[in-house]
Amino acid sequence: MSFRPLLLCGLAAAAIVATAAPAPACAQQAVSYDIPAQDLGAALRAFAQASGEQVIFDGEALRGKRSGALKGAYSADAALAVLLRGSGLTAHRNAEGVFIVTRSTIADISTVRDDVIIVTAQKRVEAIQDVPIAMSAFKGEDLAERKIEGGFDLMKAVPNLTFSKSNFTSYNLSIRGIGTKAVSATTDPAVAVAFNSTTIIQNRLFEQEYFDIERVEVLRGPQGTLYGRNATAGVVNVISNKPDLGAFSGSIKGEVGNYDSRRMVGVLNLPIATDIVGIRLAGSMTQRDGYDYNSVTKNRINGRDLWSTRLALPPEIWTIRG
Repeated sequence: MSFRPLLLCGLAAAAIVATAAPAPACAQQAVSYDIPAQDLGAALRAFAQASGEQVIFDGEALRGKRSGALKGAYSADAALAVLLRGSGLTAHRNAEGVFIVTRSTIADISTVRDDVIIVTAQKRVEAIQDVPIAMSAFKGEDLAERKIEGGFDLMKAVPNLTFSKSNFTSYNLSIRGIGTKAVSATTDPAVAVAFNSTTIIQNRLFEQEYFDIERVEVLRGPQGTLYGRNATAGVVNVISNKPDLGAFSGSIKGEVGNYDSRRMVGVLNLPIATDIVGIRLAGSMTQRDGYDYNSVTKNRINGRDLWSTRLALPPEIWTIRG
C-alpha cells in the first residue's frame, strides 16, 4: 500500500475525532441563579459558587463597577454576559475551561484602543458599535491627547461640524451645514447641547472649557425623538465623571503659556460609604490676556477669566433602597 492513501486516511480520522468532540457540558446546562445587584467582584464570586465554575479576574479592573441582578436559569456563558453587561469587561474560557474576565478589545470608531467606549446616545447604556447612529465619541483621555479644551475645539476631530461666534453672547454650531445664527432667546438651536443627557437650551459652550469629563458624544442627523425639536441637525452630549465609590483619589494639573496664560484643573474623589455614597469635587481656572488688540480703545480683547466648579453625587443615593 502506498504512503499517500495512509496519510489521507489518517487526516480523515483526525477530522472525525475533532468534529465529534463534545462541547463542555457546563456550557450547555442551565443553572438557576438569584444574584442581587451588587459590587461586580462579589457578583462574580456568587456566580462561581452557584455554577461551580472557576472564574479569574483582576480586582483592580473591577474596582467601582457594579453588576445588575441575575435571576433565572442561564447557561454559564449567558449568566456571565448578563453580569458583565455595560462594564466594559468580557469573559472567555481558556484551554482548561476556566473563565477569564478581561477588558473588552473592541475598537471604537473615533480612536483605536483596547477597550470599548460605552455611550448613552439613545438614553441607555450601550457599546458605541451597537448604536445605529452616525456619531463620534471621545473619552477624557482622547480629549487631552487631541487638545480639545472647549466646545469650538470639537471641529478639530468631528467631521461635518463647524463652530462660529455670532453677535452678543450667542454662537452658531452647525452639523452637516445645518445650524442657526438667530440671537433671540426664544429661538431653538438646530444642534442640541446636552450635559449628562439633559438638554440645555441657553448655554455657554463657547466660553466653557472641559474639565473632569468622562466623554463627549457628537450625534449627527436629526435626534428629535430623544432630544426634542432643537436637535434637527444633531446633538453634542457632554458626560461628566461620576464619583468612584471604591477609592480615595485626587489630581491637579497646571499649565502656563504666552499672553500670561494660566490654567489649572483639580479633582478630589471622596468615598464616604463604600458602594453607597461618595462625592466628587472638580474645579477649573483659566486666565489669559487677550491676543487681539482694539486700536480704538487701546485694549486687548478676547481674554479669558473663567472659574468653574462641579460637585457630583452618585445617582444611587437618590434611590430609596428596600
